[in-house]
Amino acid sequence: MIYPTLWVELLDSTAHDRFGQPMLVSKGRFKVCPVKLIFGEDRTTVRTDSSGSHGSAQETVSDVVVLARPAQKLDTGDVLQILGNRVVIREIHPRYTVLGKHDHNEVRCEGWV
Repeated sequence: MIYPTLWVELLDSTAHDRFGQPMLVSKGRFKVCPVKLIFGEDRTTVRTDSSGSHGSAQETVSDVVVLARPAQKLDTGDVLQILGNRVVIREIHPRYTVLGKHDHNEVRCEGWV
């Protein structure tokens, strides 16, 4: 039995704008149990160019694991907005009780850019 405490918003890509970027609309809000919420930026190395300068870039890094009720219909590729950050669902694993009843889903997400 889980006791969700964190509100998240489920976003859906219904169409694309004139630049080919997905336009996201809200499909509703629901509560989840946060397990791991890591949001940040990391420096990445960029190949040395012909001038010999060593550049670096900022990359958004997100590692998110939440527990959702089985009644909540989620699918891989859905976008969640958690605490103002958007993440995409990469894996959904059902978790069962000792008696074999579907208790909750473990949802693993990564940053959505």
